[in-house]
Amino acid sequence: MFFSHKRYLKLWLSKQKTNTVEDVKRFVTLGVPVVAAVLVSLTACQPTQNKTQDSAAAALRQAGYARAPEVTAVEEVPTGFIVSGLANEKGRIQIVYSGQNAIGQNVTSTIGGPVNGKGQFSAPVPSGRYGGLYDLQADDPGQPVAAAARSLFSEAADPLPPREALVGDRRGRWLHAEGKLFVPLGHPDKAAILRAGGASYILSGEKSLVGVVDYDGGGGLSVTGQVTPGTTVELLVDNTIIGQTQSKADGRYHVTGQIPVPSDALAVLALEITAGKATMRRVIPVSRPQPGNRVTPLSPGWRIDWALPGGGMQTTIVF
Repeated sequence: MFFSHKRYLKLWLSKQKTNTVEDVKRFVTLGVPVVAAVLVSLTACQPTQNKTQDSAAAALRQAGYARAPEVTAVEEVPTGFIVSGLANEKGRIQIVYSGQNAIGQNVTSTIGGPVNGKGQFSAPVPSGRYGGLYDLQADDPGQPVAAAARSLFSEAADPLPPREALVGDRRGRWLHAEGKLFVPLGHPDKAAILRAGGASYILSGEKSLVGVVDYDGGGGLSVTGQVTPGTTVELLVDNTIIGQTQSKADGRYHVTGQIPVPSDALAVLALEITAGKATMRRVIPVSRPQPGNRVTPLSPGWRIDWALPGGGMQTTIVF
């Protein structure tokens, strides 16, 4: 009897698009009397988690959840930049580049690449005359049945299909990174993650009292930077406090406020950040941006007008 059930289980596995521990458990629940040792062996054979993930992320991945990709470093090279980061193990990443060529025309291109078994990737990307704006995505390759588990059901006369035939769990699902990546030409240390409807930040964690300023079409304003941990941070416009917050344990802060709704006419906004005895003033250009992604150099910094996923525009200024 056990032999016949074993053979039937082999045929069932070979016809599935995805083959995981949960698949086998569901099969057993339906009434096939496979010994408990099989399930124990299958569980023990699942791939170990990337050591760079914390225990909570590892537990979610083991339960079948996929991680969103993230950028961890940017390096400038003669042909553009090398973008490195983390994504789902043995999957693929895709980076969509938006920028301007030498004569100011907007151009886009897509770059793909693999993710290694440790969940790491590194991909070369092009750059425009002021840098580039990049949208990172990664697929979810799923978790196949391990080879040691397959051997429990293998016979020389009727082997299982190759492991590659059992993987096939590419659901057509692409996971987006937390935000877009902006890298200014000549200053990869100023690379920033632009977050839709949220506070953007410098990727390197550079210590600056005012690092990034965001505003949207409704006049919502956000400022991020780094100060002494546990410091009260105040945001002033025209000498009036419009926002207040407390810096975190690592010194990072983000404070929000409201300014007049931007119009087509260019206005100049003088804002000030105070944190304890430290003070910094910044003058930023405010206007309603035209549709489409655009990078404009400032002195100092860069203004990035970019389209939001759900519609509308956001402006980010990186110093």
